[in-house]
Amino acid sequence: MNTPSGWYFNFADCGDKRSESGDVILAWFATKTGNKEFFEKERFLSPANNDDELSRLAGAGLVWVSQFEEKADVKMPTVWKGDGSNPIVVFKGDENDPHSYYFGGKGGRATTSHGNMDAGSFIFELNGVRWSIDPGNQGYHDLEKTGFDLWGSCQSCQRWTLLTKNNYGHSTVTVNDSLFFNNGFAPLLNFKDGNSPEATFDLTAVYRDKIKSAKRKFLKDSPTSIVIEDNFETNENTKLITWQMMTTADVEIVKGGAILKQDGRTLKLENLSHPELQLSVVSLYPAPLKLDR
Repeated sequence: MNTPSGWYFNFADCGDKRSESGDVILAWFATKTGNKEFFEKERFLSPANNDDELSRLAGAGLVWVSQFEEKADVKMPTVWKGDGSNPIVVFKGDENDPHSYYFGGKGGRATTSHGNMDAGSFIFELNGVRWSIDPGNQGYHDLEKTGFDLWGSCQSCQRWTLLTKNNYGHSTVTVNDSLFFNNGFAPLLNFKDGNSPEATFDLTAVYRDKIKSAKRKFLKDSPTSIVIEDNFETNENTKLITWQMMTTADVEIVKGGAILKQDGRTLKLENLSHPELQLSVVSLYPAPLKLDR
């Protein structure tokens, strides 16, 4: 999922950006589908540096590249969903989109392999700027050499102390200032494509007994905006609901929302349902833990 800014939709332990070399996994898709969109010919033709290490899949990749035959000129979809244990949705503009629109949202379960407490999180790009970010991955070795337990996934395990892994470091909703339930699953309830696509995730299970019901809907209501609709039904255990968006933009608080500024562009964040609630900015630089990204 390459976005207009050049980054990936980099949830879980995905890298941030694509390699300069051709992607052999995409070459497999190209061979199986005949779709040239998957075939990175120019990147495979780039000369290798002497210091480059071949991928462990390079041998298979050579076969896949050699077998590619274009069968159809198939355009990539502008609206897409992935089901399974880590459901995601993508809304984007077409190849001629002047606004470079890209939205990615997800549900899922933290205990999925390489997963995070990131159900309900989203990235959003417009005009080549990533306004809502995912904190991305951290190098395994740099963490493991300190003795950090990166791979334990129990509720109290050390993995969830990192901003890149817990819900405090993602554009989602936190209840009672608590970690998500590690094994709670947020399914994709419904999905609609077309010019105004929408998707709804049920986040109830990640809060366990802290809330009665929680659903988050994403709606592309125009070529330059996204509406995020959260419907929460509280219970006697619900004390605090925190809505957050992770950004690297400069933030100016205004009545009913905020103005984000980055790379000479601006984006308005507007609270449509509760304009009387004022946003606040929490700086994560320096990060809470020395090991945090």
